Order: sequence, then structure tokens, then C-alpha cells
Amino acid sequence: MEFRQLNMLLAVVECGGYSKAGERLRISHSAIHRQIRLLEEELGERLVARVGNQVRPTKGGVLLLEHARRIHQLLQQAQRRLGELKQLQAGELRVGTVTPALVQFLPQVLTRFRKKYPAVLVRGGYSQSGRPHWVGP
Repeated sequence: MEFRQLNMLLAVVECGGYSKAGERLRISHSAIHRQIRLLEEELGERLVARVGNQVRPTKGGVLLLEHARRIHQLLQQAQRRLGELKQLQAGELRVGTVTPALVQFLPQVLTRFRKKYPAVLVRGGYSQSGRPHWVGP
């Protein structure tokens, strides 16, 4: 089972058919149909059935769709969080020094950094023995 197959299943059910799902995903409807069929074979369960001119989920399809939606949400959250890290909207910055002169300089720099990136946790440290002692939240 692959995420792209689950994504295709979601699109087929939400759009009500393979052609509309193909338009949404920019994939041919035959490729989507094949992936859904492979997924059904792997699971040993029919996931969708044609009802009139609509494609509807079976009981097994409804069950899998519940999980697929949660997986989709978790992946979106992960992508968003990774984007935040790239843009310094989250994460942690650790700065350490062994030079006492930098202890006077660092607070000014770190204050400016915190104002610009308030969501990034800033921790400072110092060492006299070569082992850092971290301060901060």
C-alpha cells in the first residue's frame, strides 16, 4: 500500500468517479483505476463500487478512507512543520561560548534574533571545562 494509492482513492470517492479524480490529480483515469485495482488486490477487499454513474466506497472502502484521511492530515502537518523549520518559524537554536568576552556580545545578538524569530527556542551556553552548560528554557 502506498500513499499515492490512498490519495487516489480519496480523490475518486470525493469526486465521485475516476475521470474527475484524474482531472484533479492530473493523472489519467486509467492509471488511477489500475492503482485502485492493485490496492484492492493487495488488501483482498473491494474498496469502491459503481452506483449509477457515481463511484461510491464499499464498507471496506469507508474503513480505509477514515485512515487515509488521517494519514493525509498527518502528512500535511509534517510538511507544514518542515516548512516552518526551513523558514525559522519553529525549532531550536543553541549557541555556546567558552570566551567570556562573547558573553557580553551574545545577549544583544540573541535578543535581535528572538525578536525576528519568536517561535524559535533560543538556548545559550557557556563552558569553562569544555563541557557545555546550557541555559535557557
